[in-house]
Amino acid sequence: NDSSALVMSGHCTIQNNILNPGSGSNSSLGIYILENDSSTTSAIFSNNQVNAGTSTNLNTGVIITGTGHPLVEKNTITAGAGTFSIGVDAQSAIAGRIFNNIIHGGSGSTYSYGVYARSTAKVSFINNLLNGGSGTIASGMRLGTAGDEIRNNIIFTTGGTTRYCIFESFNVSGPVSLQNNNLFDCPTALYRDYVTTGPDCDSSYKCHTAIANLNDFNNTTSNAANPSNGNISANPVFNNAGGGDYHFKTDGSSLCTSVQGGLDVSSFLSVDKDSNGRPGSNASWSIGPYEYDGSCT
Repeated sequence: NDSSALVMSGHCTIQNNILNPGSGSNSSLGIYILENDSSTTSAIFSNNQVNAGTSTNLNTGVIITGTGHPLVEKNTITAGAGTFSIGVDAQSAIAGRIFNNIIHGGSGSTYSYGVYARSTAKVSFINNLLNGGSGTIASGMRLGTAGDEIRNNIIFTTGGTTRYCIFESFNVSGPVSLQNNNLFDCPTALYRDYVTTGPDCDSSYKCHTAIANLNDFNNTTSNAANPSNGNISANPVFNNAGGGDYHFKTDGSSLCTSVQGGLDVSSFLSVDKDSNGRPGSNASWSIGPYEYDGSCT
């Protein structure tokens, strides 16, 4: 009924693999990572390609769970199809570090999420590309709990009837930081914000369609201790997005706001998905998994 390519438990490193779990009748999972080691040298999942499969129900690329501090970096993760599809599912009390990944939410007929962040501990999402996919409800990131760090990510959707870049679940107070992300191609709302006042888009949720509102929204992130700033909304112009190449174009047509608009996160990482140094020679940080310091528009 369920298929999984790999189960990873404890302090280990998995690198440079292609994981194809197949198509279980109930669920299909690329890899299940259980980590309870809270040290900075805990489990490492790096430079892998994960394809979640095509079960009829739930298809997930990566599940991370436990109470540890795993590093998930430089991977390309695709969720698959089925009824529900999730690229990365952060569960339990995991304090994961999610850096420099390309994550695709797939095409679940009910919903598709690039990332489902529902750990009760702080997860750091930094310099990723989060594609919510094309489910009926598609979201680059769904926030199931509060307190995550969301910095320098490119977040968008590619299809679906209802499309959010970030989707807050009921009673979630928001991330601890929402900084220097590029949210675009989410026509329903850039951010579906759980609040009890203000104009609603459905039920008690306030939908922000303008980036100016996102950078000062009615949430816990609107104060100095929990900043929401530096976010933009513009198609960054990729080399060949349809072919899965999300490098910035080298002909200078990529947008400077994305190429040079990132936050200095040198306390977290020093290279990009291709292991090129961050920042580039221009001393600016790029938003997304690839660093680029050439000409831009």
